[in-house]
Amino acid sequence: MNRPAAATAGVASVALAALWLSLPDQTLVFDGVMFAGFVERGVEEWRRELYNTRHLLYAPFFQVLRDGLALIGVKAGAYRLFQVVNALLGVAGLWLFADLLRRLTRDAAVGALGALVLAATWTYGTRATEGQVYMFLSTGCLATLWAAVRNLEAPTRRNAVVLAAVFAVSTLFHAAAFFLLPAVLLALRAGRRGEAATALAVFAALLLVPYLAFFGGEGLKPFLARATDYHGVGQSSFLAGLVARFWNPGGVTPGARLLLCWRESGLAWAPLPDGPAAAVINV
Repeated sequence: MNRPAAATAGVASVALAALWLSLPDQTLVFDGVMFAGFVERGVEEWRRELYNTRHLLYAPFFQVLRDGLALIGVKAGAYRLFQVVNALLGVAGLWLFADLLRRLTRDAAVGALGALVLAATWTYGTRATEGQVYMFLSTGCLATLWAAVRNLEAPTRRNAVVLAAVFAVSTLFHAAAFFLLPAVLLALRAGRRGEAATALAVFAALLLVPYLAFFGGEGLKPFLARATDYHGVGQSSFLAGLVARFWNPGGVTPGARLLLCWRESGLAWAPLPDGPAAAVINV
């Protein structure tokens, strides 16, 4: 990236961060309020609930961050801290997405345009201003895909281990990131067998140790119970839910079905209402 382009990208990033930080979501969602209570030690059961099977590191990370800020005199409510970190992660995710597109297309302009389009979407902006865990999931998935493409470009042991580590940390923040396992395995096949084996060992260790530490004899059972939801075929499966949403959306048109699936997958550019309002799209 040349100097003018880098300067423009930097200004745009600062502007987006300022926008998202100045316009926090005013809807206090239940999950965010609940985790804020755990982080602030404001509820009696915070010790028991601090480590969640779906996103193990989320609340402990913010508790350490909030305590660290307090040590240097910065007082912050946990919910507002969630929003600030989400805004910064949102900017980081745009850089990852831009570089990912650049690597795939060999065109920096495509990467920049793609990042701007992503920043303009309703869903991404919501994740960057709310007090929930989903921006960690979004950025973690983007980081995993970026590391996967990097390993495909240069399949070295170092890149394979970086991919495994990024994937493990992303999964520890939200178990839904585990749905990228097939993509990670395909990316690791680009290298030698020994490099892939080392990377998988690193991934297993990073995932296994925290779950054993926090859940003891239960080990990985809580994680597997969550992670398999995203690869299963039952009603709890996200992908299966999209398929069911397409084929049985209450009698709406095929075009409306596609839009409903678009929204349910988290890609929607604008919130779409359920039921009759979607049926007006006659395709």
